[in-house]
Amino acid sequence: MKIIKSLPNRYQDTGIYLKSGDFSYKVESEWAKWPAEIKGSDVLSAVCDKNDNLYVATSHKDHPIGVFNPQGDFVRSFGKEHFHRAHSISFTSRGTILCADSSATLHAVRELDLDGNLVRTFGTPGVPSDTGYDVNAYDKDFANKPSRDVYELQQQQIKVFFSQIDSIKKAAGPFNRPCHMAEASTGEMFAADGYGNAAVHKFAADGSYLESWGSPGTGIGQYRLPHWVNIDRFDRVWVCDRENSRAFAYTTKGEIVAMLDGEFCRVTSCWSDHDYIYFGELGGGFFIVDVSTLEVVAQFGYLYLNMLACHGIGGDSKGNLYISSISQSRPIGNLFKLTRIK
Repeated sequence: MKIIKSLPNRYQDTGIYLKSGDFSYKVESEWAKWPAEIKGSDVLSAVCDKNDNLYVATSHKDHPIGVFNPQGDFVRSFGKEHFHRAHSISFTSRGTILCADSSATLHAVRELDLDGNLVRTFGTPGVPSDTGYDVNAYDKDFANKPSRDVYELQQQQIKVFFSQIDSIKKAAGPFNRPCHMAEASTGEMFAADGYGNAAVHKFAADGSYLESWGSPGTGIGQYRLPHWVNIDRFDRVWVCDRENSRAFAYTTKGEIVAMLDGEFCRVTSCWSDHDYIYFGELGGGFFIVDVSTLEVVAQFGYLYLNMLACHGIGGDSKGNLYISSISQSRPIGNLFKLTRIK
């Protein structure tokens, strides 16, 4: 009997290329050289500093924030004492990072310096805002029902998740399982408070809370999971309304100036450079919008394309992108580099 074996170095030798419009990328599936104990963890966010070092938020309790150099070598991790589930990272003008904790227990956003020291905390740790959110909204017996069928387990998880977010009765102040926070050029900060709330919160440069926008629902200015915030070079505040598969652009005063609405699939995150805004789709892709014309110039992937199940998206100074994913348990890890091909 002949034993037929797979090719060696399968991940390195497989060439996957993506092209749409004037944008082409090569998928670098093993760019990130993970330590063995972290590899396979969820990667929820990926953002580069000014030197193209990549900072990632992971689900690993001992390594919530990891740092890679531009060559993909894992350099260090930090933040263990500050997070229950690190969900997102963004840089401030002060050279610090903002990291939202999306766990059902902390309800806070932390600001840390790059040595991992706590600068300040937004929200009251351990105290959720009153939105009506019920983490046990679905029948516990059903949620914990054992099954060997992968599809059935996935359907159980989906039903539980949507029951939870649909239990939100009203928007409230900071925070109930926040998702992401970012700083505008004015120094003001905006936070997407989505898993247990349906609001975007605005903070002054000194960190004081100013106001909130939104409510649960599907109407204009309403949310079914405000999941990410990005401020482009025009100081437009982009909010990804994930489970309504859309995004809004606001002025810093809260006026809606644009809305994404079309063939988008769970718009979950966004990141911008000088010319473009890059949107990740948890349903299986990403797309690029011209920051000046506000037109889609490229779109990649399609519904349920597992490889591009994008939870977080970020980029470096060379036009390369980084896709972070959750719950895939890939042997190569949940972080892809998309190298831009000129």
